[in-house]
Amino acid sequence: MPRWLSRTLVGTIIIVVLVIGLMRITAVERTRLTGPERVIRDGLAPLQSGFTSLARGTRGLAGYLAQVDQLLTQNEELRQQISDLAWKNNQLLENEQEVIRLRSMLDFKQANTQYDLLGARVIARGPSNWYSTLVLDCGLSDGVARNMVVITPEGLVGRIMAVSQYTTEVLLITDSEGPVGSVVLVQENRVPGVVEGVGDGSGTLVMKHIAYDAPVQEGQSIVTSGLGDIFPKGIRIGQIQKVDREAEPSGLQKYAIIRPEVDFDRLEEVFIILKDRSSDTY
Repeated sequence: MPRWLSRTLVGTIIIVVLVIGLMRITAVERTRLTGPERVIRDGLAPLQSGFTSLARGTRGLAGYLAQVDQLLTQNEELRQQISDLAWKNNQLLENEQEVIRLRSMLDFKQANTQYDLLGARVIARGPSNWYSTLVLDCGLSDGVARNMVVITPEGLVGRIMAVSQYTTEVLLITDSEGPVGSVVLVQENRVPGVVEGVGDGSGTLVMKHIAYDAPVQEGQSIVTSGLGDIFPKGIRIGQIQKVDREAEPSGLQKYAIIRPEVDFDRLEEVFIILKDRSSDTY
């Protein structure tokens, strides 16, 4: 047998014996580790710990990211719910205010049976002057005609200047060329005068042609006189804010600044007097 083959055979036998020995050793239960096993285990321990920590960290990070994503989703859902609730709350407030206004108008209509009243909504205001004109959502198809009077439970709004089939344009009393232009009265003492819109964008009125010695003072109410063929008698116009005795060059008359009873800045619903049953108007 060649020498190299003999050496190879011997080496193979030694390796097989060692493997069988190791298998027998590790197959038996024992409480102690061999030196090589301790070396190997101690050497591998940090690496195993690192892998374990990395695995745990990866699982923890994945769980944290999943929680963050879930919280973001919940936060967006809550934002949407808050937005929806705010919108619904706003709608409820709007409905509540509308109910209050319509109840006031209904009470007024029931208390003033001398008028045949048509309710209407304001759908537009004058493009150049807020206190000049407005447009209503009714027209010829509803029995509306020119020069009919427009009022609210608070007082006089104006008169109709133009009508189409489905809309109506109203000239407000606050316009400088406004519709009153006829005799009005101080309600408390029946002092006569003529009311016009100031026309300066303030929404106030001026009562002219008041006798210089007439007992007119701040806080008194101004109403329509019923003279002429447009405005029924006794509709409230406003209250005197200021009396000026130096305005008339002749010194024989004075004028008064009137604050309208109607809040033209918040005007949303009105009445049109289709017929005044107490007179021949319309």
